[in-house]
Amino acid sequence: MNLSKSRYTRGVQCPKMLWLEAHRPELFDASVMNEAVLTAGNEVGDLAMGYYGDYVEVPFCDGGFAPLVELTERLVMAAVLSWGDEVDWDAWPFTEDEARAGAAALARRARDAGDGPAGNDLMARAAALAGRRVICEATFAHDGDLCMADLLLVGPAGVRLVEVKSSTHVRDVYLHDMAFQCWVLGACGYRVESASLMHVDGSYVREGDVDLHGLFAVEDRTAEVRTLVTGVGKRAAFLKAVADADDEPALVAPDRGADPAEGPWALTDDAAGLRPPLDIGPHCTRPYPCGYRAWCWRDVPSPGVFDLYRWSARRAFGSYDGGVATFEDVARAVESGVLRLSAVAVRQVRAWEGGADVLADPVALRRFLDGLGWPLAFLDFETFQQAVPPLAGTRPYEQIPTQFSLHVLAGPDAPLEHREFLAEPGGDPRRALAEALVAAVPEGACVLAYNMSFEKAVIRGLAESFPDLAGALMAIHDAARDLMTPFQSGACYAAAQGGSLSIKAVLPALFPDDPELDYHALPGPANGGEAVAAFGALASLPPEEVPAARAALLAYCRLDTLAMVRIWERLRELAGE
Repeated sequence: MNLSKSRYTRGVQCPKMLWLEAHRPELFDASVMNEAVLTAGNEVGDLAMGYYGDYVEVPFCDGGFAPLVELTERLVMAAVLSWGDEVDWDAWPFTEDEARAGAAALARRARDAGDGPAGNDLMARAAALAGRRVICEATFAHDGDLCMADLLLVGPAGVRLVEVKSSTHVRDVYLHDMAFQCWVLGACGYRVESASLMHVDGSYVREGDVDLHGLFAVEDRTAEVRTLVTGVGKRAAFLKAVADADDEPALVAPDRGADPAEGPWALTDDAAGLRPPLDIGPHCTRPYPCGYRAWCWRDVPSPGVFDLYRWSARRAFGSYDGGVATFEDVARAVESGVLRLSAVAVRQVRAWEGGADVLADPVALRRFLDGLGWPLAFLDFETFQQAVPPLAGTRPYEQIPTQFSLHVLAGPDAPLEHREFLAEPGGDPRRALAEALVAAVPEGACVLAYNMSFEKAVIRGLAESFPDLAGALMAIHDAARDLMTPFQSGACYAAAQGGSLSIKAVLPALFPDDPELDYHALPGPANGGEAVAAFGALASLPPEEVPAARAALLAYCRLDTLAMVRIWERLRELAGE
């Protein structure tokens, strides 16, 4: 297997991932691919190209990577020539004569492309921009290994590498990514003068057009990357050997009797920081969720220690490697004093031991319910967030509300009322939504939300944006109560919810097989991510499809608040009211 920068970083996370990719690709679970993150990455990457001024992009097109590598080399040659007498020719893997020949070839490609500077030939369009010192998607290959640099800045005596990420902070995996690129460039004969990470600055507030120098922060990480580069060659050989092995690598767990010196793991070099993968571990989800997790976890018992509520990864894997895996093991460990559990986790184990569908503490439930008042308003928002803030006054990844659903009970015997709002696509939805919310929530209402911190944050944002509505909005904010509280405290636990307190887990656990409360029976979105995507698609739909799409969005949000109503009713039953 040849390596790319993405394959290399996957191998850093877990070498076995590369073997499975090569030999058992059908096992991959594509649901781990976060389309929203990929979209944000593309948007950020496109904007970042203009950060340093004029640039030329190496276009991805049919024909494999060899033409891209050749085009990149010639674009670098032309950029070097643009420095004139400042060029240090000893710093480059080509001579001045070779550079002039490469630049001349680009000029011919552009001239011969047809109408316009480059016609419809993507490669020729790039050739027509030869001489620009910023090259985007610069492509390099060495011994079958490939990298495409986001931004390559060509100087008179070397290149500067700039990796672009849509994240708002630096992660270790990004440094490994950059180290691999520097290693490939170095093997190709290029002098890498610096390696920097460009990421989104979370403190940026948009005013008018997007300010690239405000949106992005650039951090020089040359020293750290150079330290990592020294181990890339040995690690790359190790990863290739693992990926190319005939047999699936043995799973090796700490202190489980396996010898990592046997089989492909004989390539392990502790001095280089290489080791065989554990049978399972935090690397299964960090830094990214692995699409082969189900395969590697196929023999892990469930319910078990990994299902315990808010059981940290460190504690869960420590328990697992210590022989505490099943709930039976957990119960014994608790009884012997080896483990201590939270109230929710205690409920989980007791429900398993007694076979109870639902465990409830009526006294605690009545205490929670008595703290609510009339009228009751059940509130849920749907929002979207973007790496590049789309509206004036917003920050990267700020939650921008687009719709709400509100179910209202005016009193104990009053009929259930429903109110809702869905913004039109395009423009700023916040003012219209804020006004509709203030009008929809009854004065003095007790506002119930599920995991209310989200709803309260949205309301605070609206109040900051619209001072004239702030009083009414903050009254709603201050009246909020969290319907998740009884589940967080352990006052109510439904065995089927597992270790999750999400409403998507609690609802079917309390109401199994209830068609009224089945998200999968909805005509459109069945979760928040799908709802965000559906709203984003509204603007591009044919007019005849828009009414059905809007109805599907409203139905999804409506079910969220109806679910809260039904959960509240069930809590009253369990409390004996």
